[in-house]
Amino acid sequence: MKPPIRAARLVAALFLVTAPALSAPLVKSIRPLGARRGTTFMLTLRGREITPGSELVTDLPGTITRLAPPRDMKAPDTELPFLVVLGTDAPVGLYTVRLRNADGISNLALLSVGDFPEIENKKEPAGGERMERPARLITPPVVVSSTLAEAERDVYRFTAQAGQALVFEVEARRLGSAIDPVVRVEDGRGRELAANDDAPGLGGDCRVEVRFQSAGEYRVVVADTRFSAQEQNFYRLKVGSYLYADGIFPAGWQRGKEVEATLFGGNLPKAVTVRPDLNLPPGRRFTNVALPVPAGSAGSLPLQFAVGDLPERLEPEGSGPRDLEPDTIVNGRISRPDEVDRYRLAVKTGEKWLIEVEAARLETSRMGAYLALADGSGKVLASAVDAGGLNLQKEFSFTPPERGVDPKILFHVPSGLTDLVVSVEEITRRGGPGYVYRLRATRRYEEFSLESAAPFINIPAGGRAVVSMRVNRDTYAGPIQLSVANLGADLSVEGGHVPAGAREGLLVLTAKPDASPAIRRLEIWGEALSSDREPIRRRAAAVGLVTPVKGARRDVTARRLGMELAAGIARPAPLDLEVSERAIKLVQGLETSVTLRVSRSLPARAPIRVEGERPGGIDVNIRGGTLEAGKSALAVQLSAGVTASTGVFDVALQARADAGGREVIVTSPCITVDLVRAFSLEIPSDRIALARGGTVELTGKVYRQYPYQDVVGLRVEDLPLDVTCGAVEVPASDSAFRLEFRAGPGAEPGDYAVRLAATGKMQGRKEAKDYTIPDRVLHLKIAAAPSASAGK
Repeated sequence: MKPPIRAARLVAALFLVTAPALSAPLVKSIRPLGARRGTTFMLTLRGREITPGSELVTDLPGTITRLAPPRDMKAPDTELPFLVVLGTDAPVGLYTVRLRNADGISNLALLSVGDFPEIENKKEPAGGERMERPARLITPPVVVSSTLAEAERDVYRFTAQAGQALVFEVEARRLGSAIDPVVRVEDGRGRELAANDDAPGLGGDCRVEVRFQSAGEYRVVVADTRFSAQEQNFYRLKVGSYLYADGIFPAGWQRGKEVEATLFGGNLPKAVTVRPDLNLPPGRRFTNVALPVPAGSAGSLPLQFAVGDLPERLEPEGSGPRDLEPDTIVNGRISRPDEVDRYRLAVKTGEKWLIEVEAARLETSRMGAYLALADGSGKVLASAVDAGGLNLQKEFSFTPPERGVDPKILFHVPSGLTDLVVSVEEITRRGGPGYVYRLRATRRYEEFSLESAAPFINIPAGGRAVVSMRVNRDTYAGPIQLSVANLGADLSVEGGHVPAGAREGLLVLTAKPDASPAIRRLEIWGEALSSDREPIRRRAAAVGLVTPVKGARRDVTARRLGMELAAGIARPAPLDLEVSERAIKLVQGLETSVTLRVSRSLPARAPIRVEGERPGGIDVNIRGGTLEAGKSALAVQLSAGVTASTGVFDVALQARADAGGREVIVTSPCITVDLVRAFSLEIPSDRIALARGGTVELTGKVYRQYPYQDVVGLRVEDLPLDVTCGAVEVPASDSAFRLEFRAGPGAEPGDYAVRLAATGKMQGRKEAKDYTIPDRVLHLKIAAAPSASAGK
């Protein structure tokens, strides 16, 4: 290999000075996909905007030297090699790789480090419908890196001895590939000896071990179970004789504490005890636990081990119901078929409890959990298979569970119940060492979690970038405020308002003009208040990387790495945006405008396209446009649907322009939007007393929200028999109203709930339907004697 070339570094430096701005590097592939520890290899990153001066940012344990780009590249800035020297003590596992240059940071790629020799399956074009090439000869132990195109099958042939045992394992999803791999082992005649699609603990990847009865030549076949055309279609096939575990117990423990965990299953001759390192920073939800083996014989990647902040305990011994302590994780397992683990939880009438089981999402459990709650007589009061279909119906009621991950129940304790029996079992009645779970019961039942929508961002020096955050509303439906805890001196943040019920919120980050180019790992938090006014504070997770999977609902991510959102600093943008308003009120069914002002160093002939960035799921439209040459301001319209949910949220405007053949995207300051109803009613009291045969007046005011200035109609619904109240209209020029209730001689005395309905005309709407606000409930009391009063 050629040593680093000084001239290439000089060219790179010149390029960075003269290159157009704001086209961050994009890594489409890396080669190789993995490496053997203790070796020296050339790591090549391919993609777009990979300039010669780009820096490799990685946690690989070794020394790294940037090399000169190849001279025969078909297109400039599409490939960059690095010389990597891995230490012999480099731990087996996955490592992150990304690029950084003056235009920011790239997306993340993962590289696998192991103990076996590495080769690449370089392919020639194949023919035929099955897209199967001639079998390639391999000699175990070996790791083969390759790709799969749609219905293609990769076939490898190898020789095995009588009685020899070999493990065949595929790394794909764990590396960020979109394929769903399946591995099959066949004899020389093509007869299947063993196959596997998804193996425990491998996150959708596959593994199988075969002990060969006779010496001879065999085949191993790798395919995509979906036979789909994926852009990221790579995999690594690992073949060798090595030990592996496919389960761990307990499956997790408390941060900063010590615990002995047992690795078991797989092909281990006996269980192995390890001590996971739990001294992890807040927010890390998993750590890796590797099987201790002699140097040079490590095979499978480490298993993941859950890390939390609550006290933890092991499942108590005994057959009867065991005491379940609130806010304590119980690590248990269904160790044999038909087993049911029962716990006793002390409760009081009227309490609300959230009870949940974690099993499937651990990835190291074979368990499909069933959760049931019963009284002391064994009567089942509630049950759940999983929580995938939880949808808030009303304050504390949920639809029946449907497909999802793990079960949870939000339970309201009925009158007279003091002991709740909590039962955990496997839905198919199976059991064994690998059927592990984690159980929690808490009265802090209002929960939510946060996750970044993008795996990374780039902020131009002196400019801004939008961070979109997703909200998983578990059992909490109120507003949330987002914040960044570790901004430092170079960054500031705006926005972060998530209105009640919304599932997304925006932050706008601004970098100082002289911001350091160092990569930031942002610690994002969400804060809220429970219905009891207790604070709820949750740290956001980052996806690490996002690989779209065609034909599937979920992307492949790297959540298990426990990363924060990475933020890079890019060169200053050639545009600067300002807005006329930083905070606006927007009325349901109406629109308002914000003026965007642009200053630019781009050529005056370049048009600028302006569009809006808003949280997903919010019924607000942002209508931008094109800022033609010579113009510096544009009126941007914001409009809300008539049924759009009210609340405070944030939006930003983005300008797109061409700068020397590269697209520039620049973000405006944050605009905080208070979405309000067109009008509201004010009455002194919602209680009305009326005597049979008498009358009473209810007075009040209509408060209109500018620019709404139309007529408002009022009427009272659900009146009892022989009680009337005439409808009134409040003119656009007035706000006061007066309603007269009249009870005839046949009115029945009693307490009644009636509704005060308000409707308004809305000029300019295409639909003829009136605008309405939620009805106001009034409490009407009818007395037999003539005695009447109402707030005036």
